[in-house]
Amino acid sequence: MNDKLFLKGCKLPIKTDNILAPSPAKFLSQVDNNFVRGSQKNKLTPAQYEAAKTSFLNSPDMKMILYCLNLIKDNPSEEIILVTEETVDNNDSKLFQKIPAICQCLNINTLTLPKFLKKLKGIKLSFS
Repeated sequence: MNDKLFLKGCKLPIKTDNILAPSPAKFLSQVDNNFVRGSQKNKLTPAQYEAAKTSFLNSPDMKMILYCLNLIKDNPSEEIILVTEETVDNNDSKLFQKIPAICQCLNINTLTLPKFLKKLKGIKLSFS
């Protein structure tokens, strides 16, 4: 990742400061209705929920999801995969669902890193 010519050619790093969902109103509705856990939301005041939602929308997890949505919109014939080690299981008491659950709702493919590496052609990995 020290090869500046490679990084420039791949347009890396990606600036995600002002990244938006392709359909912002629809996406915000999904955040409020599909991605939040109602049992956790009901414990918060409206002001607390809005602060938590703003924090969630600005989180690195959400930036990756928004980036994938934009890649899918701009490259409909490409296979876009978000690599994550999270599982769909709700094993914590967080306000918002985990990456794989959100991605399922948005039709974004997810894979764990080992499964992603196995999927790549022409790369042989061995561990000792």
